[in-house]
Amino acid sequence: MDFMNWLQEDYYNLLGVNLMSTPDEINKAYRQRAKNCHPDIFPINSVERFQAEQKFKQILQAKETLVDPKKRDEYDYNRQIVQDCFLTTLSVTNNF
Repeated sequence: MDFMNWLQEDYYNLLGVNLMSTPDEINKAYRQRAKNCHPDIFPINSVERFQAEQKFKQILQAKETLVDPKKRDEYDYNRQIVQDCFLTTLSVTNNF
């Protein structure tokens, strides 16, 4: 997965919240997103329903991670490592 794809799947981006968002704000954003992509609003056995199921699972995982302080700290730590590695790679690549 390249950095741009990773950013699109970034939990903060998926929920439309920022790094300083509280658990209440994260839960509110989750409910808004879940309502719009809940699989039950799409016809059974449709491509849209399958895509909605995948998106719903992603935003649920994002919410569960970001509202749990321990999981969120671990996620933020790993997120920072990925960003640092990307920026280092970009810097080395641009210098050649």
